[in-house]
Amino acid sequence: MKKIFFLYVLLGCMAVFGQEVITAEDLQEDRFVISDNDRIRISEFLFDITGQTQPYAITKNLDLTEQPEYYTPSEFEFYIKDLNQQLKNLRVMVDTDITVEYERTETGFIDARVTIHGRDTWNILVLPGPKYNSNTGISLKLKYKDENFLGSLEPFYVDFVFAQNKDLEEGISRPGIDVATSVTYPFFWKNLNWDLDLSLDANLPFKKSETYEFNVTTGLGTSIPLKDILSFDFGTKFGMHRFDRDDDNNIYVGDEMYWNNQFYLNVPITIYDFDYWGELEYTPNVSININWDMDKIVNEDLKGPSLSFGHSVSFGRVDWLGNNRQGVSTSLNNSFGYNFNTKKLTMNLSTSLKGYYAPLEWLGITAKAGWFYNFYKYDNTSFTGDVDSAGGDIRGILDYRVKTESALYFGFDLPVTVLHFDAEKIFNGNKFLSIFGFDLQLSPFFDFMLTHDPKTDRWYDFRDGWYGGGLQIIAHPHKWRSYQVRACVGFDLSEVFAQKRLYGVPAKRDGQRIYEMSLGFGLEY
Repeated sequence: MKKIFFLYVLLGCMAVFGQEVITAEDLQEDRFVISDNDRIRISEFLFDITGQTQPYAITKNLDLTEQPEYYTPSEFEFYIKDLNQQLKNLRVMVDTDITVEYERTETGFIDARVTIHGRDTWNILVLPGPKYNSNTGISLKLKYKDENFLGSLEPFYVDFVFAQNKDLEEGISRPGIDVATSVTYPFFWKNLNWDLDLSLDANLPFKKSETYEFNVTTGLGTSIPLKDILSFDFGTKFGMHRFDRDDDNNIYVGDEMYWNNQFYLNVPITIYDFDYWGELEYTPNVSININWDMDKIVNEDLKGPSLSFGHSVSFGRVDWLGNNRQGVSTSLNNSFGYNFNTKKLTMNLSTSLKGYYAPLEWLGITAKAGWFYNFYKYDNTSFTGDVDSAGGDIRGILDYRVKTESALYFGFDLPVTVLHFDAEKIFNGNKFLSIFGFDLQLSPFFDFMLTHDPKTDRWYDFRDGWYGGGLQIIAHPHKWRSYQVRACVGFDLSEVFAQKRLYGVPAKRDGQRIYEMSLGFGLEY
């Protein structure tokens, strides 16, 4: 356990050593020189955006309204450089720049007029094609996604999936069409920031013997800040559900159509502000869920109401440097749930730590570590809602193979840029052909997970561990900076070394497949 603790601490320190130290220099303007004794205050922010990104969205995401009374020259120089990096971290602009105009006032302060320049990348993606995951099978997807919906810096997507809907553990196949969409739209009203949410998912089976099902949820939330150290984030959600399932095999008989109301409150409290690294936040939270229908709820799984409450601590910042990242993020969570009908109390603890380091322009090092403990038996799958997710943090191992109430996991990746295909230069600026430009990374990885094994009853024992390794291929399109296309193949290394085979043989441990593959969008972590 000492070795594991050392690895965990080392991971947290990794990103810190790679941070660039920014030195302060005197700021100069054509009409006067700014000395170290001067004080600078921001008089206004202006926006010069080519594209649809809205100034309100930038103001909200970068907290431009939270400004000190004044900056020293060195502080202001650091702030402007840091603000430009935060713009790049949004990944919705292909070019960013910040210019400043200064004016000395009669009060002795220097007013700074800050102009944010940017040119939107292509944030809309319409793509037909196959999607494959070893845990769910193959599907044909028509995807529409906008990472900057109406310039709000919020994503919007619509998926049409012709899917098998396989439960590979049970060998069940439900061919049909899945439809899913989700959007959050932020707006400013009555001097408050608001979020309007809408999500829909539906399944239309091909078999006449099976009925369609859907879930629709809408919500409205706002945030009331109290000084600079905390805010009250609260709201409500309303959902309508038809033929929802208590598991993959059974619908809620007698409650084919039911409704759900949720009320929630989160109170993020700033414990300490680390400037560049951001804020260390402590967030208590509480929510209540009520299911109901026109007559009465008859299924025990739906009766309630149920109360959820907990608290979390989070900290960190991650910057994008080209196609690599640098920084660290960590969180610690403790949550409880209580159902007033069943009188059942559940509790779980979890923590995660992610580190990123970019020593070279073409080389990145990423790592993750985490731990969770759910305070009930491993065969009660309610802690995830789906037994398949127990092994979701280790690649190369089919998700449903790992059944446990507690696990400690680690992951290491080494993304290496092997190809820069500059289509715009190669095709002499041809607008159509330039869309095919991309950077390609090959990223070998190694994951392992130590669990409470239900068969041996040993805790975090390397003899019962799960070990996965393989390769990821990641494409970064030049015209769609907010997207990544990722293919991943991983293997159960214990079985590979024991059987000297990569595929074609069942695992000696449980008779399951010894490899895992996936193809889709986004990064692993």
